[in-house]
Amino acid sequence: MGTLFEFIIVFVIFFIVSYGAYYITEIKGLPQWLQYKPWICRLCLTFWVLVFCYTAIWVSFSCLIVGIFGNLLAVMNAAAMWIDQKEKTVSLEDYTEEESKAVDCDEIRIEDNNIVVYNNGEIVDLKKL
Repeated sequence: MGTLFEFIIVFVIFFIVSYGAYYITEIKGLPQWLQYKPWICRLCLTFWVLVFCYTAIWVSFSCLIVGIFGNLLAVMNAAAMWIDQKEKTVSLEDYTEEESKAVDCDEIRIEDNNIVVYNNGEIVDLKKL
């Protein structure tokens, strides 16, 4: 295969898998029996499917560029997604001491697309905080 064609294959697979992982994890959802990693984690699902696809093409068709460049792209994408996820995660250090005590709770759940906080078995109204 030509080098240009191999680079095109790498990016086509990348965009199809990235959109597929986004669709599966963020929009569609999965049945209850698949509710564990790597299926529910967009970063994990994207990384492992990309590595599998690029390695399978590398071994099957002896496309060295697809194998090396594709797997390198998969690692760089996973690192970028991990950094982005870390920057968007809120930690307790982001709040003052009084604010962190105000949200002391036993359990946090998502019910009907709403965040529900339980403290001592009772629902905490976050609007009053």
